[in-house]
Amino acid sequence: MQKSIRLCLIDVKVPGSYGGTPLNLLSLGSYLVANKILDQRNIKIINSNKPNTLERVLQFKPDIIGMSVVTPAFPNAIKLAKFFKKHLSALLVIGGHHITGIPQLFSEPFDIGVMGEGEGALADIVEILQKRNLLNEKTLSSIPNLVFRKRNGSVQINPMRPLLAPDKIPSYTWSLLKPEEIVRYETVVENGVARVALGASIFSSRGCPYQCAFCARTIIWKIGSPFRLLPINRVMQEIEYLYHHYHITSLWILDDTFAVSKERIRQLIQALREKDILGNIVFPQVFVRANLIDEEFVLLLKQLGVLTVFIGIESGSPKILKYLKNGSLKISQVKKAIPLFAKQNIRVIGSFMLFVSNETKTDIDRTYALGHWFSHQSNAFALAMYVTVPFPGTKLWNDAIVNKNINISKIQWKNFITYRSKKSIADTVFFRNGLSNKQLDYYWNRMIDETDYVTHIVHNLPNWRSSEQRVDVFNKHLDAKLEMRYRMERIFHNPMRFFLKLSEARVWKYVYRDITRFLKK
Repeated sequence: MQKSIRLCLIDVKVPGSYGGTPLNLLSLGSYLVANKILDQRNIKIINSNKPNTLERVLQFKPDIIGMSVVTPAFPNAIKLAKFFKKHLSALLVIGGHHITGIPQLFSEPFDIGVMGEGEGALADIVEILQKRNLLNEKTLSSIPNLVFRKRNGSVQINPMRPLLAPDKIPSYTWSLLKPEEIVRYETVVENGVARVALGASIFSSRGCPYQCAFCARTIIWKIGSPFRLLPINRVMQEIEYLYHHYHITSLWILDDTFAVSKERIRQLIQALREKDILGNIVFPQVFVRANLIDEEFVLLLKQLGVLTVFIGIESGSPKILKYLKNGSLKISQVKKAIPLFAKQNIRVIGSFMLFVSNETKTDIDRTYALGHWFSHQSNAFALAMYVTVPFPGTKLWNDAIVNKNINISKIQWKNFITYRSKKSIADTVFFRNGLSNKQLDYYWNRMIDETDYVTHIVHNLPNWRSSEQRVDVFNKHLDAKLEMRYRMERIFHNPMRFFLKLSEARVWKYVYRDITRFLKK
């Protein structure tokens, strides 16, 4: 008789951040359900920044705790792992970009690390434990994608398995998440006017056909063909489900590069038309590459219902851009693509990076000049300004190690955050290139001024402020409903504790608050 394994998957966040739907963890759980390895009742997916995270995990009493961890969230993952190690006997597994980038640094309190795509490795781990077998060195050594510490203290890094074929990537089992964890209200701008939409997100592909020097996501797909388009019927299955079950009016397609094939967009348009969905939902943001864009492609995206595109512009210096984008993008292509989108009233988010390895003052001045040009385009929606961060496993990371820009013994993982809201960021810049703190802050604030200029214009669009206010109210309502679901979950788990607490007068205040929040429109 097989043991019934309970699996808790935690999306570990930087404290204070929100994050979106954990589609990566949803895919892991869906793979186990689709292959009849686990019943969905034995899988729980948790966002570490949601209320009562620790209590919910303890109540679930998992046999396995899997954590998806990006580099800046690693300190929080360590903190959570130490807590669970103390209070539970569960197997602690770390997966995601961070451990995939530097598996050689695997250490306690985690028991196992999973590199790359995790579906197959997690399935192997669960099946072994279900058969009541021990995960000793022999069994661990037989599972591809694993990293673990042997009895002699050395770290073993297993070979990688082939990437999943498109037809093997599971459809999402949406019922693994609560409705309020799937949808979110947002402000969208259509034809120059802001309004409120109810949105959700999906992927229509995996991987990326490009190898940018800074991208942490590319290290996940190491073996085989990294870029895989999901079948259109599979994509439509997700869209139809979200549209009919959650009544979404906007959909985020989070592919690293969405606009890669005109024929692919035509197929999606036709499929949406056949299902009578075309025109009933909009696509508030998709990721595109300026080098792939021409007038025909823009028209197709407009027909699909795309409102905004995100373009990685990165640098105004040809030398720096060639390094960052591996020679796949030219500034002339950026300056051609953005006006094409303007003709169709599609807005653009432009991404820029400062303080790249070997970047000179002249390079930064060229980036500022391009940023200034972008901010004054009629269809500029946001100028996204980032500090260059060498994420583990990327070309930036490898070059930083060689050039001694990073001292691993003194590294502060919490500083691996690309977005900085502070005016002074000099103390956390990785590639200083001989610039003083004053110079670093000066260049940063020049670009932030361009960011603020675009933000000011967008926030003065018709209906923007009223839409943002409504979005805030609606999302607080969703959060209240989600908190109530969590409370009901705890009551169901331990009803006696709940009834004992009802004897405390202060508890009734919270009961009244929850009921009024739930009923309030």
